[in-house]
Amino acid sequence: SPTPIPTTEEISGLPGFGPNQIAYTANNTGFWGIYVLDINSRQETALLSDNANDNSAPAWSPDGSQIAFHSQRNGNWDIYLLDIATGNIRRLTTHENGDLFPAWSPDGTQLAFHSTRGGGYDLYSININTLELRRLTDNTAVEASPDWSPDGTQLVFEGNYNGSLGIYLLNLADLTVQVVIDTLANETNPAWSPDGRQIAYSSDERGEDYELFVINANGTAPRQLTTNRVNDLYPAWSPNGTQIVYESWSDNPALYIINADGSNPYPLANNPYKQRFPDWRKIP
Repeated sequence: SPTPIPTTEEISGLPGFGPNQIAYTANNTGFWGIYVLDINSRQETALLSDNANDNSAPAWSPDGSQIAFHSQRNGNWDIYLLDIATGNIRRLTTHENGDLFPAWSPDGTQLAFHSTRGGGYDLYSININTLELRRLTDNTAVEASPDWSPDGTQLVFEGNYNGSLGIYLLNLADLTVQVVIDTLANETNPAWSPDGRQIAYSSDERGEDYELFVINANGTAPRQLTTNRVNDLYPAWSPNGTQIVYESWSDNPALYIINADGSNPYPLANNPYKQRFPDWRKIP
């Protein structure tokens, strides 16, 4: 049976979590909250499970002290920060349109996210200290689900430039875009490996369901990791780059781990609740 889940109050004041932790979204209480699972002990801890307006898509800060997430706790989707030690929550964006799926810069000073505040899906970044906002894309195409390169110079994202979603890179110095992979199928949910050499993503190119793939960051040598005929989505790398956690939709969405070479996929936890949007704590 699942390990009893402490309340948010019981974990307030902790200095942080150990290195082998996965944050994710789960529907344990009738709405979506944010939880952390310790892989070694299988202890599950509720961070944000008390808001009926949903908290979702957690992203660990590089130092492990904060989690960024999106929530509609104030009536629309905005980006927030949760301080692990104090439990304090800080709102970063305030717009009537949706700001979603935050991703940290390697130095921990900025978050990239996608937003509909400009009328379509575009990429933005925000400085978490000054709240200075920068619009990164501005066109009619869909640009969403960014992830920051380990060297801080690029974002990988999913873009709809040719009728289907593909994986692209955005150079942050001059805002130029280059393709990684864009087939007639859809490639989504890109995630950069810790060494910057590879990108994991989901694709429906082999059938109606989405499977996990890995490709070199220069667009060469795509290879398929999963072949289970169910949707496998939202990959996130382990800190040492040897494993990938993801959500798999065999019944309800549940978290799985697979080796980066495609071997040994296994369920992360015996939890009957829906689990989505995993992120592995960055500190090795």
